[in-house]
Amino acid sequence: MLTHEKLEKKFSRENIQKALKKIKNSKNNYVVFSLVYFIISLIQIYVLVYIPLFHFDVLNVDRSSLSLIQSLSYLVLFSFPALGLFFDKYSKYKNKIITSFSFVLSLSFLMFIIYNQSLLSYAIFLVLFLISQAVIRTGMSKLLLESPDKKSERNIIILINTCSSIGILLSSFLFKLCVKEIDSIDFWNIFFVVGWLITSPLLLIFIFMKKSSSKVPNQEPSMKAFQNQNNLLIFSPFAITFIFIAYFFLWSDKLIAYPFSSYILSRFGEEGFSLYSDFYIIFTVFNIMGFYLAKKILNIIDLKKDPNIIQNKSVLQTIVYLTLIYIFSLVLLLFSNIMILVLIYSFINLLGGLFVVLYTNIFLQISRTGKNENLRYWIMSLSSNLASITLLPLGTFLSQYVSMDILIITVVSLTSISIVFLFSSKFAIKPKNFNQV
Repeated sequence: MLTHEKLEKKFSRENIQKALKKIKNSKNNYVVFSLVYFIISLIQIYVLVYIPLFHFDVLNVDRSSLSLIQSLSYLVLFSFPALGLFFDKYSKYKNKIITSFSFVLSLSFLMFIIYNQSLLSYAIFLVLFLISQAVIRTGMSKLLLESPDKKSERNIIILINTCSSIGILLSSFLFKLCVKEIDSIDFWNIFFVVGWLITSPLLLIFIFMKKSSSKVPNQEPSMKAFQNQNNLLIFSPFAITFIFIAYFFLWSDKLIAYPFSSYILSRFGEEGFSLYSDFYIIFTVFNIMGFYLAKKILNIIDLKKDPNIIQNKSVLQTIVYLTLIYIFSLVLLLFSNIMILVLIYSFINLLGGLFVVLYTNIFLQISRTGKNENLRYWIMSLSSNLASITLLPLGTFLSQYVSMDILIITVVSLTSISIVFLFSSKFAIKPKNFNQV
């Protein structure tokens, strides 16, 4: 029989081995998060900024046809909650699924580049891109929800958004490097090909996913405590609905997302657009600053050691103040020259970083108040997808009939509605047991 000391040493060695394996898997996950979100973001900025410019000012495509393609394609974003439920039920398959759709994403981008003057090619690429990034992001969110503690969770959130911002930054460098004349299709072809070559490492993601353990380890007591701390709260149906609606209206700028680059070009000329493109490095830096500032705000709120109900109300109150500042910044865009506009837009990117992290923090807490965490998380996140599905194609369609100034005023009005719902949600969050708080 094993003595007490031998048993102690045996279990000590096992714990050390488990800890080392956990660290190794964690590092692999960080690599996967970094690579995937960097590449998805880079392709996404092509889709939202540069392909619109290519369609509107180089190919001069019919905007009504384009808006119809977008309306049908963006319906794919409704699949996020179903995919979230799938990964909740079949988490062990997430590595293989993420790897498979990484191939689809990369090859669909290549297909668009080969046939970039065809709207049919664009439609197929857009659908495959949206499906692939939906599957990949829901699989990645499952990894996020398996974070062992709040610190790891926030570190991953910051990592995801930082790598996404770097992808945006790189795309602006590529545009300046490759597109010497905006109306030259040859320069645009070079720009697209170089972009694909940079995203092609996505085809090698299986190397890291293979190393990462697909089994979810038994949760430690600290992990259970971390997940159960939100059980002190009841996010009532009213609170969840109000937060969902507020987040939808915060994304009202989707209305101007597709025609915005063309608007900059037509309003300020090639020199103005060149300056706007050059400022992407500043936009990115401010966006990243927003992520870290949001983390600082959350840490300050944590240090107060208030009950969770007070902490969540503090976060919501902070978002209300930031939304007011954001609305004021949007109004200033209407009266700005190109230099003032890019400075204001830099500040808007800072606010964007704050919004993403603060809202994600709220969504994660809501998702942990019951079963099927990934499903709950993506139901909440569906609000931003709903904005893409409805407002993005609507903005593309209206841009041929309505001036951009009117569209910006509309965005200001819609964003103002989010403040009403945010303010109302504060009163719909309550403790589960008042004696525990």
